[in-house]
Amino acid sequence: MKRISIVLIVVAALAGLGYYFWQSNKNAIVKELILSNVSQQTDSLYYLRFDSSMIDEIKGEAYFENIYLQIDSTKQNSLKEKDSLPSVLVNVFVKSILVNGVDIPLTINEKKLHADFIIINEPHITIRNTGSKLFNREDTLALFQKILGDYTSIKTKRIEIKNAVFQSLNTKGEMNTEINEANVELNNVSVDSTKDYTNVISYFVQNMKADAKRIYINQPNKKSSILIEGVTYNAFEKLVQIKTIKTIEEGKNEERLRLNKLKLEEINVQKFVTEQTLEIGNVSTEGGTLTLFLNNKKDIKSNEKQQSNFDFPEDFFDEIKIGGLIIGKSVLVLRSKLEPNKTPMRVEGFTFDLTKSVNLTERKSLRQLVDNAKWQIGVDGFTLSTKDNKYKIAVNGIVINKEKLTASISKLSVKPTMTEEQFERSSPVQTDYYNIEMKTIQLTGFNINKFINESILLVDQASLNLDLKVYNDRRLPINPASKVGKYPHQLLTRLDMPIAIKKLKIENSYISYRERANETKQVGNLTFTNVQGTVNNVTNIQSIINKNPICVLQGSGNLLGKAACTTVWRLDLNAPNGKFEMDGEIKNMNFEDFNPLTKPLAVTTLSGRLNLLTFSIRGDDLSSTGKLTMLYNDLKLETFKLNSETKILERKKFKSKINNYFVKNSNPKDGVVRNSNLAYKRDLNKSFFNLVWKSVYDGVQNTILDKNIIKLKEQMGSKK
Repeated sequence: MKRISIVLIVVAALAGLGYYFWQSNKNAIVKELILSNVSQQTDSLYYLRFDSSMIDEIKGEAYFENIYLQIDSTKQNSLKEKDSLPSVLVNVFVKSILVNGVDIPLTINEKKLHADFIIINEPHITIRNTGSKLFNREDTLALFQKILGDYTSIKTKRIEIKNAVFQSLNTKGEMNTEINEANVELNNVSVDSTKDYTNVISYFVQNMKADAKRIYINQPNKKSSILIEGVTYNAFEKLVQIKTIKTIEEGKNEERLRLNKLKLEEINVQKFVTEQTLEIGNVSTEGGTLTLFLNNKKDIKSNEKQQSNFDFPEDFFDEIKIGGLIIGKSVLVLRSKLEPNKTPMRVEGFTFDLTKSVNLTERKSLRQLVDNAKWQIGVDGFTLSTKDNKYKIAVNGIVINKEKLTASISKLSVKPTMTEEQFERSSPVQTDYYNIEMKTIQLTGFNINKFINESILLVDQASLNLDLKVYNDRRLPINPASKVGKYPHQLLTRLDMPIAIKKLKIENSYISYRERANETKQVGNLTFTNVQGTVNNVTNIQSIINKNPICVLQGSGNLLGKAACTTVWRLDLNAPNGKFEMDGEIKNMNFEDFNPLTKPLAVTTLSGRLNLLTFSIRGDDLSSTGKLTMLYNDLKLETFKLNSETKILERKKFKSKINNYFVKNSNPKDGVVRNSNLAYKRDLNKSFFNLVWKSVYDGVQNTILDKNIIKLKEQMGSKK
């Protein structure tokens, strides 16, 4: 009967290890247990004892209590000296074993163990890796062939294992795997003298129901551990359900991955039996936490293949092949590989919905699944701060559709973290203060695989609504730093991420530039409403630039809410000196409409009518030239001066008369149209838009003022 107990303990060990098969992929521990216990029997490394037993040959019942399968220390030391220890050592304790309906004469006389059911209560199995040798397939086959030992067959309708504990230790005695409070039910177990390897494995997946309260798996190679809670497996339904699975980073009490209410459906049991691989029709989870590690960017001008944006959270998914994947609302944590101690960014409301559109046999990793399948990602939003903490960037309502190759963002905003007054106090020099909001961002023809795998943004068409507000306080000292090389197209070519957008549409947008003048301490506001525009060939990829170096912007809108204006920009992406061309037109506006802008900024008001203003500018890093035509009539100026005591702008009648005397109040005059040349030498610490504005202003002055007055003003300016 001792022999029967050994076999039952082996069965208990095998069933308890069923949970461990998918993680280890080898089943080696079970096979070594059988070899060291069954084939060598009482003369082996182990000995068996139990406190009490009961056998009823008439009823066919057997009961054993407090069974111990332990290592013989003398034999262990002897094998160790000979360097002949098996690769694993096993200790087993079983609270009790009950066998019912056993044919005892058949067991004794014909070496056949046949029973109705076997109940194994509270087995505790500890397996320690000795590091003596590695298993191969031939070893595992030989071990399973020795399960029967002297028995020609083992058959039972049902085996129940209740409240089992399994522990696997490494060579240092540290925990590798632990399974607590496991319950297993095996049905119609039949092992005969054919000693078929795959049939033995199949009992643990094809005819089993099981559950476990807690499974712990250490992953030293990944510097993490996996904790699984509330596991149930039903072979008949091909279903695994897990209450919680999480990965904890080594040395930190932080969850790298957490999935709640995980469900694995349509498990390919036969594939597991024959190939020891796990294929699942569909995986779903109600959500949790996933961590992505962001990678370093390479030089965008390099022809080398770009490194991917991030590494996938393969702590769980790399163990299985998945046909479909649904992730409910989760938190996506983005960490930097180069700065592991940097506070990670949290993306809220992340969802992933993958239809079963990929052949499982063709997939080897989660990245391949993402590359080849049809899926949709959703994100509620995330926020992050700029390095100087002066702005907060918020992104809301992201949807990426792999099947349609589209992406959308409901809103992207760049908001200052301080008021204008606080910003002024914190800035030692003149600095633009931005408030940006982009809505309804749409990307079509989005090459998602390039973005994921090579960190390259390729888009056929993008569209958005823009609300751009800029403020500058001219009371502060001018920033002495050179702005050469910082034109918009020059900054584009230096972006970290390679980008190519064939066409960008700007729709129903608003642009505002507010400036506080140094002299008046008042603010003027230049606005453009109902802005519409397109930008073609937005790229910093050199191979594309070589084919077409010009980025073209065409836009229209209402200046100060009144005048219709249009503009065309041609930006040379290949020119080392920032070369650009710009044409513009403004039509039909009363000069009085400019006064909220000109009075605080130029202490001047206007009257009259602007009929048409056209200009053409050619420029680079250092200067601009061009032509301007301004058609107008009845132009008159009124000049003001700030009262230092009352802080009120007061009219200067005499100065106004002098100015109007020299101003040409109409064009054309006497049927002759005056066209003006413009030329401006760039102030190197001023922006691109300052150069454009000053160039237009130079052309306007040449149109409305007498040339002698212009020269006089230039001479007076040079003496300051």
